[in-house]
Amino acid sequence: MGILSDYFKYNSYITRLELERVCGMTRSTAYRRIKSWMARNMLEKVVGIDAYRPVREYLGFHVNPLIISGLTCC
Repeated sequence: MGILSDYFKYNSYITRLELERVCGMTRSTAYRRIKSWMARNMLEKVVGIDAYRPVREYLGFHVNPLIISGLTCC
C-alpha cells in the first residue's frame, strides 16, 4: 500500500501541510495534487476546517470502502 493509504487507515482527513510533510512535497505540488484529486472525486473538502478526506461512494444503504487506492504521493 502507499503512504497515503496507510495514513488514512489511522486518520480521517489530511491538511495541505500534513500532505507536504507525509509525502515530502512542496506547497505548490500539494495544492496541485489536492486540486487534481478533488476534480477526480477522490478527495472532498471537510466542512468547517481546511482539510480533505477521501470520498465515500454511497450505493443505496451500503457504504463502499474508502477510495484511497488511487491516492499516491508520486
